[in-house]
Amino acid sequence: MFGTFAARTGLAGLLLTFAVPALAAPLSAISETPGAPVAVRAADVSHYDCAAAAGVAATRSLHIGQVIQGRYYEWNEIYGGDAGETLLCVSMRLPETLQLDAPQAKIFLLQSAAIGVPTPQAVPPVESGVESPAADLDAIPEPPKRVRKGAPGLTPDSSIPPVPAEHRAGDPNVPAVLPAAPEKPAEKKAWEPDSLEHAAADPRSEISGTSIQSYPYNTIGYFTVTYPNNRSYRCTGTIVSPYVVVTAGHCIHNNSRGGWVTAVTFYAAQYVSASGTLQRPYGSNTSWTNLKTTQNWTQISGPDEFNVPDYRYDYAAIQFSTAFTHTTTFMPIVYGATTSVANNAGYPGNLKDSSATEYGMFYTSGNETSDSVASLRAVHMREYALYSSGGDSGGPFWYLDSQSRRGLVGSLSYSSDDGTASGGPWYDSWNQSLLSSWVAWTPGSATSSLPITGLKVGAVFSTTQPTSQSFLRFYNSSSSAGTVSVTLSDAATGEPLTQWTSPSIPAGASPQFAISAIEAGASQSFTKSSYYSLAIQSGFTGSFQHVLWRTADNSLTNLSTCDSLPTSAGTTLIDVHSSLLASGYPSQVVIFNTAATAATATIGIYDATTGGRIGTYSAQSVPANGQAITTVVNMENAAGISPGSRYHYILKIQNGFTGFLQHLVNNQQSGVTTDMTGVCPLVRSAG
Repeated sequence: MFGTFAARTGLAGLLLTFAVPALAAPLSAISETPGAPVAVRAADVSHYDCAAAAGVAATRSLHIGQVIQGRYYEWNEIYGGDAGETLLCVSMRLPETLQLDAPQAKIFLLQSAAIGVPTPQAVPPVESGVESPAADLDAIPEPPKRVRKGAPGLTPDSSIPPVPAEHRAGDPNVPAVLPAAPEKPAEKKAWEPDSLEHAAADPRSEISGTSIQSYPYNTIGYFTVTYPNNRSYRCTGTIVSPYVVVTAGHCIHNNSRGGWVTAVTFYAAQYVSASGTLQRPYGSNTSWTNLKTTQNWTQISGPDEFNVPDYRYDYAAIQFSTAFTHTTTFMPIVYGATTSVANNAGYPGNLKDSSATEYGMFYTSGNETSDSVASLRAVHMREYALYSSGGDSGGPFWYLDSQSRRGLVGSLSYSSDDGTASGGPWYDSWNQSLLSSWVAWTPGSATSSLPITGLKVGAVFSTTQPTSQSFLRFYNSSSSAGTVSVTLSDAATGEPLTQWTSPSIPAGASPQFAISAIEAGASQSFTKSSYYSLAIQSGFTGSFQHVLWRTADNSLTNLSTCDSLPTSAGTTLIDVHSSLLASGYPSQVVIFNTAATAATATIGIYDATTGGRIGTYSAQSVPANGQAITTVVNMENAAGISPGSRYHYILKIQNGFTGFLQHLVNNQQSGVTTDMTGVCPLVRSAG
């Protein structure tokens, strides 16, 4: 097994390269010493026992994701012992699930932590890089955001994960919301005007020369962006794979500036030489392909201050089609790490004075604040006592342990008014799925061959949520039978999981399928996510409806939200409840006359399972611009029909009545009336 693993991962031979001293405390976080040699240590596997890790011996675990030799790995490290320092097990999650034995674990962890020198042919002599033109040096340092004064107290976050948002090169650029008020110039902090007193107290140290060409500083860079309003800003980002940079959401999306940025130029390890010359030793990368952040952030971006919980959505990724080749090491992301000390490096535009060093990289570190420990972690945030200013936005928070292993634990979003405390989103289990999907991306990669075209539907509850169950309804309004194919994707990542194809749906029918039946009938095995997004390819014309049943209060809710405008009113209602459901969820039908004169509607009643017509209901005369409301029980009695075993009907206006029908359900236990009219249109897919 060891030989097979080593061959797959290319890790064989590492033990010949690195010494293996005893394990030091793996998470005794310390501050970096820029320029100091890094001695990589291997884990103590003297008590390595995966069986013990599954029992009482395990005291803590780490969930880690990292790109190693161009491939994304994700794993759990489990520790035990009185101090939780003895490695008990390494359990791989990606690219495949398996537990490593002790020799495998030792090699793998060395590979994760030890490399970090630039690729030899990519390292230029110190201070001989080509001096950059000043074309983008006028970019405004993106100020860290601020905490809104008088903000409401923090409350525990709901379990709903962040929703991804993506912008691809060439996509239309439309702000997610109406533009905010015209942007004001960023306010300077009290210390920013050439304050010698502050300059003396500022703890940040400049990184340059040989230090900046070594890991981790060679994975940190200065980048500029241009918005649709033609204003340019600069931020800091961290290279986490050959193709991906992680930064802040507010560095790539701002509704007040027109939405998504239109241009990105990234300079890895930019620095200012001892002679004051700006150096960009690895050139620039402008080949951005995808911009990723959270939909939650795109809906609110623009202001310069927010309530603290809002910043849990302020993170992003920039994906490039051209690889960064100057380094072979990328910092792992450690999800949910609770170490106190954080290190940070970035490109502050205001520091000490206005000399050329404002384009250089500066490093600092600090302990987590008491507020962060007490309350911010509950809303997926962290805050540290470290300095930041304009240009530092998006920079990394990382820890360094006594094994010389580093872990990315968050990114910089905001600073205090005096610039001495900085915070941002905490990378934890809440956003892990989304972040890992961004980091694992490569150009042209496809995590699945499943189709993701067709009608897009969101917020579908999986069976991992027992108190809420989704039901899907498909109405075939065409003249022949057909099927629908549904691709289920992880709603947090957008990655396709599996596909389900319906049985043949007769013409005129509208069968209902529980999400449990769709999961069970999927074409391939998959790991359920909490929420799905759907892509529906239909073999007929008709409509779709998503209904949620809450078992806690027995309420039904229509959640038919799609990328096409929902049909909120029309001449056909699907899956109207028969009298068999009258004791818990009785249906009412509203008949609205939009004509200029009184009129009577003739409504056909159809079996939702077969599409066959079973009766006709003639409504009372409805006045012009008026409405009539009737129950399904009344309609059955007037039409002289019995539901038999039918739980659902389809209702259609059969005459020339001008107006629309509306379907209301009274959830009797909760006392809530729900509008079940809305559906999403199905259009026959090409081919």
